[in-house]
Formats: sequence, C-alpha cells, structure tokens
Amino acid sequence: MKVNDDGSETATAVVPASAPAGPKPSEGLKVDELKAALEAKGISIPDGAKKQELADLLDGAQ
Repeated sequence: MKVNDDGSETATAVVPASAPAGPKPSEGLKVDELKAALEAKGISIPDGAKKQELADLLDGAQ
C-alpha cells in the first residue's frame, strides 16, 4: 500500500522484474531457419556462427 499526502492508502501493483515478454523470435527454429530469418532482415551472419549466436542475433533484432 502507498500512503497518499491526504493520509489515504492506494494499492500498488507488483510487477515481476523478469516478466517474460513472450516467445523469442528464434524459439523453435533450426539453424537453416535462423539463417534465413537473419538474411530476410538484412543481418549479416558471421562466418562459423553457432546456433546460439544466430539466435541471439535474431532475438536482438528489432
């Protein structure tokens, strides 16, 4: 509860700091699908990038 200047109380909502925003764009994609999605967004793919690196690139893209 929050106490207002007039002495009344107001309930405050508690929002978890790590509330998930929904599934990540890379979720469930295979390497070739990740690469295709990155290419479609015009994101260059580093040589030898591993699956997690590709997923991180895609998830970080706006």
